[in-house]
Amino acid sequence: MALCAEVTRQGFVTATSKTLEDCGGYVLVTPAEHEQLAWTHELFAPHWPTAEWTFGSVLAMWAMGIALGLILNLLRKAR
Repeated sequence: MALCAEVTRQGFVTATSKTLEDCGGYVLVTPAEHEQLAWTHELFAPHWPTAEWTFGSVLAMWAMGIALGLILNLLRKAR
């Protein structure tokens, strides 16, 4: 069960009787709740390696297209 906690001016962490909706401090969760929240977060986390490969592939294809266009223009002018 999650618990609302706040830090006092002296630096101590104290539990409060506030609901989670009204909690203005920290929410302490059990290890099981943390595991469930972490698993849910992983479902919707961005997959950066996929995005990086996609961007890199598009950039590489663009560069190859420019290079191929230059080569074809040189061959047309050579005729």
